Amino acid sequence: MPVHNAALRFEIEAIFDDAIELPPSERGHWLATRCAGDRRLRAEVEALIATHERAEGWMSDVNVAAVAAAAFKNAESGRRIGAYRVLGELGRGGMGVVYLAERHDGQYKQRVAVKLLHANPDAADLRRRFFAEQQILASLKHRGIAALLDGGITDGDLPYFVMEYVDGVPLTKYCDQRKLGIDARLRLFHGVCAAVHHAHQNLIIHRDIKPGNILVSPDGSVKLLDFGIAKLLDPALGSADQPRTRTELRAMTPEYASPEQIRGEPLTTASDVYALGVVLYELLCERRPYYLERGSPHELAQVVCSRVPERPSAVVSDERLRNTLSGDLDAIVMMALRKDAAGRYGSVDLLWEDLQRYLDGLPVHAHRGSKVYRTRKFLFRHRVESTATALVVLSLAIGAGVAVRQATLASRERDRAQRALAEAEQSIKQSESVTGFLVGLFDATAPVPGAATVTAQELVRRGVKQVDAFRGQPLVQARMLETMARVHMMMAKFPDARAELERSLALQSAQLGPRHLEVARTLLYLGEVMRRIGQYREADSLTRRALDIRTTTLGAQHPANAEALMQLAAIALYFSEFNGAEKMSRRALEIRRTSLPPSDLLLGEALATHAAALRRLGRDGEAEAELREAVAVDRAAAGPQSLDAANIQLRVAEIVLEARGDTAQAESLMRSSLAITRAALGDHPRTSWAMRDLADLLSLRGQYREATQLALAGLEIQRRTFGPQHPNIAAYSNVLVDVNVRAGHLAEAERVQRELIAIVEHSFGQNHTSYAGVLGDLSDILMARGRYDEAIAARRRSLEIRRRIFGGESSIQGLDVSRLARIYARKREFSTADSLFRVALANQRRYVSDTHPDLRRTFGFMSERYRLEGKLEEAEQYARLAAPI
Repeated sequence: MPVHNAALRFEIEAIFDDAIELPPSERGHWLATRCAGDRRLRAEVEALIATHERAEGWMSDVNVAAVAAAAFKNAESGRRIGAYRVLGELGRGGMGVVYLAERHDGQYKQRVAVKLLHANPDAADLRRRFFAEQQILASLKHRGIAALLDGGITDGDLPYFVMEYVDGVPLTKYCDQRKLGIDARLRLFHGVCAAVHHAHQNLIIHRDIKPGNILVSPDGSVKLLDFGIAKLLDPALGSADQPRTRTELRAMTPEYASPEQIRGEPLTTASDVYALGVVLYELLCERRPYYLERGSPHELAQVVCSRVPERPSAVVSDERLRNTLSGDLDAIVMMALRKDAAGRYGSVDLLWEDLQRYLDGLPVHAHRGSKVYRTRKFLFRHRVESTATALVVLSLAIGAGVAVRQATLASRERDRAQRALAEAEQSIKQSESVTGFLVGLFDATAPVPGAATVTAQELVRRGVKQVDAFRGQPLVQARMLETMARVHMMMAKFPDARAELERSLALQSAQLGPRHLEVARTLLYLGEVMRRIGQYREADSLTRRALDIRTTTLGAQHPANAEALMQLAAIALYFSEFNGAEKMSRRALEIRRTSLPPSDLLLGEALATHAAALRRLGRDGEAEAELREAVAVDRAAAGPQSLDAANIQLRVAEIVLEARGDTAQAESLMRSSLAITRAALGDHPRTSWAMRDLADLLSLRGQYREATQLALAGLEIQRRTFGPQHPNIAAYSNVLVDVNVRAGHLAEAERVQRELIAIVEHSFGQNHTSYAGVLGDLSDILMARGRYDEAIAARRRSLEIRRRIFGGESSIQGLDVSRLARIYARKREFSTADSLFRVALANQRRYVSDTHPDLRRTFGFMSERYRLEGKLEEAEQYARLAAPI
């Protein structure tokens, strides 16, 4: 009785899967036994093995299927699949066949690509993989990704899905046919990066990025195809029974696979960054970074995992192209191709950002440029000005006969310039004093005895009306706009502040030039506004411009630079650049140490900022030492009752509590801080924050009544000062939520949490990290109330918001995913919880060590998970890891 073609194909692939795991010397005897004298079967398997040993076949799921199907392929033209009539075959893969088809049900005509699962005697696993791909495509809505249109089951009980048909050619072929230049190739590559970044934002790794899966249509549109071996980073976002098969390890194209993919290690989005690096290499110099001769596992490991490819500029023969590639493009490609995943670009958008900087003539991050490099970039961007400067230099050289006289004049001009600089700095200090006085009038939080009877809102309205009266004095008008903006920032009216600062910036730039010190100050304020509203990249760019102006004008060690460096450090934390934040805040601290007296309050501020960066790195001991030094500095400057020292003392208490679990010392520090603040200011917002911290600690110790009274009293101070809709009200109300949760008053906790969610949405909208944070807190409350599905939905929504803002690899994602895992553990879906915990740990360990508080919190969740399942030994193991050091 003849064997069915599909059954034979399946058996061939199954035997092949087992055979390639054996040493070559053992395969012959094993095949003879396994094939039981069936020569045809053994011949097909050996053909697969031979293909496996060649470069184009090894570990390629597509090629394995193609060879196995070659003997059985038949014409399918005219076949009906659902509402579609097959026009021809487009290709075959490990799971199915892709047909060109046309809708044929009388509704409308449309050419599509239909992917049909192979017939198979035991297709359960392939069905799961097939539906996983369908689910992945359904979750991706992007102009650069071929869209899912339809799906169904054939009469023969075979699943299929319908995709957008892309009438295009592979990316590299498209570029070569049209002889596109480098810039045009990079613009096409941008479309690829955008599509991959969208997949990553949806926690999907493509795992098979190559030119054959990137088609360009005749109109120049780029489409990313074939998510057949893609992987969900968060299995909970897909079906619960996604396949976990050994064949996944073979599913890749070796020339574009990352070292970790070759080694069979867990993959992150960095693997797709590597593949994009290979594609970029091929786009730029029309060859891949390396070629495989045999494609054996040993050769792959040696070449892909160990051998550093030549730089693109070194492999091209055209001198002009070599000069174009040399330098920045070489550096960008080689950074994407680093063997260590942690050394590559942290995300696809950062890779593209560096390419955009190259196109814009700006220094690229991949190039560890010297001052000479950055100067060259500057001169290239400003060719006209540079040429004029060169002509001036040339004319001076011609007058070499009067060099001594010119030197004398230059010396006088230098002295005059130094005096002008000193006068300018003095003028800025005076104007800053005026602005500070005006802001102080409006600042409801300023520690000034005796409150004004006129509200801050009324004063702002008066100030705004006065601005237009200075139209004939643009610099005065600019300063007034800046003042109004700073007041609006205090009132959390960030759109108003942004508009006023942008208007002020335009006036200053027109009157003083774009690189004036006053322009730098306004850029700094605008950067702070952008940070507050969640526009972190814009905040970073504006702050760097301010720092560049100050450094160029005042010198690298001027104390004014410290302010910009500390703001950059704060922004870096949002991007999970903890080491960068520590480096910049340390530089700010060093500048202030060398330029300020040891008892200057600004030195205390720098110490506190650097301590915050150290804490994010888990270096709590160093952070505590610097905070205690900051307390000493502030007390030396303002006496033992220093308000700034009292505020920093609260941060010391926080470390004592979280890092060491010493509640007694933490309470002593908090009560001391509260007493100093209350004695100086009475019922003041600063006092209320000290009340908040103490209330939180008291609730941890089970003193719920006192904690609630203290928290409510502090909240009333905040409401009187800022009004009911200020973001401070939401930030403060968190303590009431925590107190109620610990006291078991979950309904009240949920009520308060929903109130503060409304405040945050009113202040920042729904696409802000603060909104994601309060949604996550609601998720924890819902979990505690046993409403697990609602909790999961809230946490997933929170995760999605932060993915859109920061990408899928930010440090905050790890902790958020661990909290999602905790809900599944409470729901007793332990398998899903374990998958999520693995994702969370992999993310967190990219940034911090196992002793970091964030990781210890995750270990605590894992201990709870094992305790719920009754696995007490594992629970105790993770409890030890979670304990304070």
